[in-house]
Amino acid sequence: MHIPDGTLIHIGTAERPYMNHQICVPAGDMRNSDKRKSFMKWKPKTVDYKLSPYTGLTRDSWLEAAEYMLEGIFRHIRRFEDPVVVPRQETEITYPHLQDPSQAQRSQRSAEIFEGLTRSFFIAAPLMANRPEANVCGYSLTEYYKYQVLRSCTRLRPLYNAAGEDESYVGTYQELQAINHTQDPYSCYQQTVETCALVICLWNSRAQIWDTYTSQEKDAIAAFLTGGFLGGRVVSYHPGAVYGP
Repeated sequence: MHIPDGTLIHIGTAERPYMNHQICVPAGDMRNSDKRKSFMKWKPKTVDYKLSPYTGLTRDSWLEAAEYMLEGIFRHIRRFEDPVVVPRQETEITYPHLQDPSQAQRSQRSAEIFEGLTRSFFIAAPLMANRPEANVCGYSLTEYYKYQVLRSCTRLRPLYNAAGEDESYVGTYQELQAINHTQDPYSCYQQTVETCALVICLWNSRAQIWDTYTSQEKDAIAAFLTGGFLGGRVVSYHPGAVYGP
């Protein structure tokens, strides 16, 4: 079935209301240099050289820039369930390193998902704090990040794959050590810094994201944040479950 570029499609069911969103079909092949060059241009709609004499940029200008950057990211997200993973330009330097052992690739793929979530969240959090109704490529930012944060920090049972795992769950420090068969307390993982980024973003958008979680969901995320450091444990997320140490 051919779907024209730029088409917005509604998806969702009564059983999975969080899927009641639109997807944005990317417009054209951005490998074309002319299209890529035109897409990269950005000019602020709002400027005030009296308030900001050197650049003219105001708070609204920066919010416009945030929307622009997020559009560049979300144009690659075809489904509400998809994590923030943009196309790679190369495969030798950035992870996952395809020549590494499978267990290393497993933790690297989790890092790729977590980094995409938190680094884009750095842009989205202040935007949502100022414009809670912000919508990018047909997605409500508040609904998307609320869902993706919970999914990264817990195991959503309806989304298990054939191996009984949710591929977007990024794992605690302890679990990453187990995957890589090490107990070295100085082992470093990308997820460590992304966990810190997640906390910053949740704090900056707490009214839009954190405060809207149920107590059960907050406990699940808190258990993830303490997992591997304070002995917290992460279990499958489903209604009625109990979380925490």
